[in-house]
Amino acid sequence: MKRIILIRGVPGSGKSYLAQLIAFSIAYPLDDSAVPVIDADQYFMKDGGYKYEKEHICEAHFWCQDMAEKNMKEGIPVIIVANTFIKNWQMEHYYLLAAKYGYIVQEIICKGDFPNVHGCP
Repeated sequence: MKRIILIRGVPGSGKSYLAQLIAFSIAYPLDDSAVPVIDADQYFMKDGGYKYEKEHICEAHFWCQDMAEKNMKEGIPVIIVANTFIKNWQMEHYYLLAAKYGYIVQEIICKGDFPNVHGCP
């Protein structure tokens, strides 16, 4: 069964770390790039560095949705999206995509206390 894993939590809760750990554990030893990890921070990676621009946060989240759908269209068996998803409605589009493409949704809430790699408060 195909699945999309939505990892949610506040900045510094360990979302990115957990996403990479899950992706690696699923793909290893086959191919460590076989499980796509999508997050809004990727949208802000420019010239090898992280350049957050608050005015583009909506575009970043639409980009995540587009990337998830692209992977679903390709039939990728496991997709991971790691974003804050503070409000339940922020995950709604992923649930609609999952229903459309035959994926089950798994939600994971991160509550860790890790250093924030992007300087968000």
